Amino acid sequence: RLPMLPACESLARANAAVSRERGEVPLPSLLATLTDGAEDESQAVRATALGELRRALRADKPAVSALLAGLHEGASDAGFRDSGVTLNSDQLVGRLFAALLRCFAGEGRTVLSRKVHRLAAQCLGELGAIDPGRIDMPVATAERVTPGNASDLARVLLCDHVARTVRGANDVDMLDAAALAVQEVLVHAGCRPASVRAEDVIAANDGETTHLPAGATGTGKSFWASLPEDVRVLLAPGLTSMYCLTQKPQKPSTVRPLYQTPGGPTFRRWMYAWCRALASEADGPDAPLFAACSAGVFRHDTRTMLFLLP
Repeated sequence: RLPMLPACESLARANAAVSRERGEVPLPSLLATLTDGAEDESQAVRATALGELRRALRADKPAVSALLAGLHEGASDAGFRDSGVTLNSDQLVGRLFAALLRCFAGEGRTVLSRKVHRLAAQCLGELGAIDPGRIDMPVATAERVTPGNASDLARVLLCDHVARTVRGANDVDMLDAAALAVQEVLVHAGCRPASVRAEDVIAANDGETTHLPAGATGTGKSFWASLPEDVRVLLAPGLTSMYCLTQKPQKPSTVRPLYQTPGGPTFRRWMYAWCRALASEADGPDAPLFAACSAGVFRHDTRTMLFLLP
């Protein structure tokens, strides 16, 4: 879905044209559309959707209260269709709350991410308190990786975490860190050698983005074929990239336990120091995966650290 346009003066004519074509949108359908925007990987799309969600919640408070009152009374409407799936009010509000809570993932390193946090908090304030036992709150399934299966770990790391970091990168530093991780994980999986030929780079620039370069192993070819098509398209530049660190990373502290970490006693900073310390001591077949993320992704993405944390 396309994100909702912000209701600002400069887009008044565009919004008027869209409203004439679309007609009146029921509140449940509007909330479902804005929830899609709030779940987007892009912080800019999230901020726009949350701003419109806040406006919608404030503009029609009686309708919002009626929707929530149905939850408290245990009522269930006939449902409405969202993306081809019929949802009732319980599922709609549960999905909306889950999306708003996920907006607080991460520490808020940039002005835009802090804006997303602030808007999500304001939307929760407009909704008010709801008994979580009375709404159908989606629960994320636990990620399971077969012990000792390096390809399984690399696949989950790429598809569920590194690819998400690439999509949601909001500055060049974060995108470079994610691209370096993609490159090193693909090298570890055998999809490419550490150094690629000039011919492979030229072929990639000519549009052959999903072909493995010379030097890929049989295991690497199988691994690459097992990835979803959208992930292959997104991560294909990592097949011929030649990222390298401009300076050697600072050695993690050897003093244990890691209290009073540099930069302040926040949970994310403590976990960053702890994960880097563990990654530096990792050995065995999966050690390169930890090193690939420790080089930069750990600094930007909390969920990746929680996934790899023993």
